[in-house]
Amino acid sequence: MPQTDILTSIEGRRAGLSGEGAMVLNLPSGAQVQLGLQIDVTLTAAQVNAMAATPISVIAAPGVGFAIYVERVHAYLVAGTAFASIVAGGDLALKYTNGSGTQASGVIETTGFLDQATTQHRIVGQQASTGATASDSSPVDNAAVVAHLIAAGVLTGGRSLKLRIRYSIVSTAF
Repeated sequence: MPQTDILTSIEGRRAGLSGEGAMVLNLPSGAQVQLGLQIDVTLTAAQVNAMAATPISVIAAPGVGFAIYVERVHAYLVAGTAFASIVAGGDLALKYTNGSGTQASGVIETTGFLDQATTQHRIVGQQASTGATASDSSPVDNAAVVAHLIAAGVLTGGRSLKLRIRYSIVSTAF
């Protein structure tokens, strides 16, 4: 992960704000962590229709020793043509690396969302537990994040889908 310049420093440049508004922490090891990042992504109807087979990269890999921690996803559809042919379980989630990767976000149910002609919003947080009782997550070192429809199937029709993703880049080493 390339070092980010701190524009406003706190505590002698150990912490501050970047030009993008992210909180930047300079660790004693020389590593840097960025918190509170946000990216807006617009997926075309064609990309959404093919997303089960071809996940769409939404955040680039941060570099060795760092992982992306997805905090929240806001999905937005403006009123227009509804998607059709939604398959059972064909829900939307962010994953690490590719469609087979570890889940990086909670799941957005596509039935009642993508198949609606009216304006729709969905907000989802972190993925559910990776264990039976804990609320843990498993960020993957140096992995990109992709948008993926979990179940195989082909959607038809539709319109663009907008995603606003809040995330942090964290060190995977202590």
